[in-house]
Amino acid sequence: MIVFYACGGLGNQMFQYAMARQVAIDRNMQLRVDLSWYSRVRKGVTPRQFELGSYEIALQSVPPLVGALASLLRHRQTQFLWPMLGLRPILEGRREVPSDFELKKGAYLVGYWQDERLFLRIRSVLKSEFQPRIPLATADADWVAEIDASESVSIHVRRGDYVSLPSAAQCHGSCSASYYQRAMEFVTMRVRSPKFFVFSDDPAWAMHNLPASFDLRHVSAARTGSGSDDLRLMSRCRHHIIANSSFSWWSAWLGETPASIVVTPDPWFAAPRNDLTIVPARWAKLAR
Repeated sequence: MIVFYACGGLGNQMFQYAMARQVAIDRNMQLRVDLSWYSRVRKGVTPRQFELGSYEIALQSVPPLVGALASLLRHRQTQFLWPMLGLRPILEGRREVPSDFELKKGAYLVGYWQDERLFLRIRSVLKSEFQPRIPLATADADWVAEIDASESVSIHVRRGDYVSLPSAAQCHGSCSASYYQRAMEFVTMRVRSPKFFVFSDDPAWAMHNLPASFDLRHVSAARTGSGSDDLRLMSRCRHHIIANSSFSWWSAWLGETPASIVVTPDPWFAAPRNDLTIVPARWAKLAR
């Protein structure tokens, strides 16, 4: 059995699932998820919900007792007790890629795993499974038609806790209005008559700061929808300007074609941190 420790928002959950799904397929093992992170509120951490249930994924959770024991065993002093769960702990940043291990009974994966090389071989599987179970609302049909009929470019403006929560602001920070303007100019030089579709958790900021000289459609300001709905609309676009957000990373990755232009902020993190594996080499980087 392969178990992954889910934590964070939808984009992080998708990375964690993708990594674990690849390992489970490689070893022909059952895949399960530990949801214990979502059972309590953590100081200085943005509250989240587990959202992978919105997708065409057959995924069972481990019993709460297993999650509670795993939480205790993640401490270095107690890791010698892992055999009692029949799982081998694989912690991101401390060990090699799990495919290099000879696992007997299974693995317990802890990390964010934000590197497409860990799951690129199952891209077609993930694109199929990351399809929301519920059809798009009828009210979104006009957005779909406009996106499909144009040289559509998704723009994701992530602010929220990146601005309001000190720990998130220090680690991630938000992208500047200058970054988005330069990104739109970059795309406009390479795409004929692009139409930009703006998605944001702060629509007022986006409407006030993104230059109206471009052909903009402020989607988030005109509709309400779930995170999976927003991601689905974003991924329908032909090109993408993303924030330093795993959410918009996945919108670009799922919607990308060989002809797509994807613009990303550089550096990814505000705080000094190794981010060399997050952004695929084929994506364009602009200073944020």
